[in-house]
Amino acid sequence: DKEKALYTAVYSGMMQKKDKLALPYEIGGSTYSKIYCLVEKQESELFFADSTYYTAEKLRDAKIIYRTEKESIDEMLSALRAEADIAVAGITAADDEYNKALKIHDQLVRECTYTLDDETPYRSTAYGCLVEKKANCEGYSKAFAYLAAKCGMKCLVFTGITDTGENHAWNQIMIDGDWYNVDVTWDDTDVPG
Repeated sequence: DKEKALYTAVYSGMMQKKDKLALPYEIGGSTYSKIYCLVEKQESELFFADSTYYTAEKLRDAKIIYRTEKESIDEMLSALRAEADIAVAGITAADDEYNKALKIHDQLVRECTYTLDDETPYRSTAYGCLVEKKANCEGYSKAFAYLAAKCGMKCLVFTGITDTGENHAWNQIMIDGDWYNVDVTWDDTDVPG
């Protein structure tokens, strides 16, 4: 319950674009790191919050770093939401969960291009994937989770290490009561056939 309260406080503070937010109670730095990373990975509309954060041994207040000017956030959020609406426009109530997930997957594969380019600052966000149409694995995963949630599906972003030692992100989505792995990035080869 305490971690849920902390998660809510961090999420709400970021959505309100606060530079500094009071935490509901004093916490250790490792707990804050865990919660901050969860919020940053699972809340796709927070593309404007940086993945870099301040921490200490003990915290009662948190300082938030933003990757964009606060004056631009509302306009960018509108663009993200508009692109998300377009992306799920072909999904109907008649579609079962498998077909909803497949349509989201295929839409991202068709519309987005994989990039590791440092010149693409939002590549690890849903905004990069849906609006700029360029993303890395984390951007694809956040966009997939965002679109799945818009369709009423449970979906999470996971991060880890590939068997070759590279950082990677993918999703798990619940379809008909069971969890399945989805890796849109590795399915987007941009190679015909």
